[in-house]
Amino acid sequence: MKFAILVLYLAGLIASFSRSATAQNRTHDTVRLTDRRVALDDRDGRLPVNIRWAKVLLLSDGRILFFDALVPRVWIVDKRGQASQLSREGAGPGEYRMPAFAGEYGGMIWLFDVAQRRTSLFDLSSLRHVQTTPWRAGTHDGWGLGTPASFNAHGTAIVPGGGDKRTLDAGAVRWAPVYVVNVATLRVVDSLAKLHVLNASHRMVSQSPRRAIVRDQPFTDRSLLGISTDGTLAVIVTQAEEQNRRLDSILVVSIRDKKTSKWSAPLTLPRASARGRLQQLADSQFNTLNALAKSAGQATMPRNLFFEYLFLPKTFVPAVHVLIDDSGAVLIRGNDWAGGQVKYYWFRQDGRTRHEFTVPSTLHIRAIRGNRVVAFEENADGELTMITATLSP
Repeated sequence: MKFAILVLYLAGLIASFSRSATAQNRTHDTVRLTDRRVALDDRDGRLPVNIRWAKVLLLSDGRILFFDALVPRVWIVDKRGQASQLSREGAGPGEYRMPAFAGEYGGMIWLFDVAQRRTSLFDLSSLRHVQTTPWRAGTHDGWGLGTPASFNAHGTAIVPGGGDKRTLDAGAVRWAPVYVVNVATLRVVDSLAKLHVLNASHRMVSQSPRRAIVRDQPFTDRSLLGISTDGTLAVIVTQAEEQNRRLDSILVVSIRDKKTSKWSAPLTLPRASARGRLQQLADSQFNTLNALAKSAGQATMPRNLFFEYLFLPKTFVPAVHVLIDDSGAVLIRGNDWAGGQVKYYWFRQDGRTRHEFTVPSTLHIRAIRGNRVVAFEENADGELTMITATLSP
């Protein structure tokens, strides 16, 4: 169906969050994005990446690695703004079909190819291929261990559970686990979190003068998971059901030696009223889709079908994206769906200090290291420019 509603079951709950949070985040300082520079000059009007699938690393030597998780191209941008491709598409050593995750540790860049289920290592300095290893992890407690989201120097990987059990149980699944797996034995050594599956997200297509822009409405209750570049820290942001907002929380976990809670805090972010605005926008989108169908000579969509699975909550979910750097600092993007601006929340390494800053909602920060960030700026046609900036008082 040309204009089908895509319902995604997304997530929401941590395995074991300590109610006696160690971080109080009482300080609310304001910072700014300074020293803004174009990292990659977008001469032809488009970067080879879609913001919905963009993976970005700010490497320890100052270069930027980025790719689109659906496109077989991985790019390295140097300090002069010159981009070069890391390896190439293919089935040979170090080559890839569908890069999914990447990271850096011990002077190496690793890249996981989900299509060929294998990990390739590259020397950080020379970018030469060092080793390619197949990923043959099976299942644990009925959950598939198919796609590692991170590796680290301690010989473990963070692997979300999926596959068999999710498929077999279909709509009956209420949660999905995240495991710590020993890379040498491919066996689970610990459970990192449980991400509960709640409610639904509605995907809409917006027309621009040059092309269609696809966005997910981030108004559903869900969890967010972020992993540091070195693969040793994870952050889980829980956004509970509306009637249990007191359970909204942040948990930072270290797996450097064994799983330990580094810091945790309540997620005291605002939840703006949403229902009236969402209804107006949904009505507008419904009319737009049917107008496009008529102009193309196609059948229009019945109103009851469009709204059958559309979840319209009373409030917007407070956060839509989370990042964590190797020190344990966390950067959270507030809800950006219904306004021209969006607020970011920057929690320092122990979570006790929270900084805030506001940027246009068309600016998407996708990597952080210390007080340096990498972001994409999106124009009216959905075209992107990569920038770097500094978080400053």
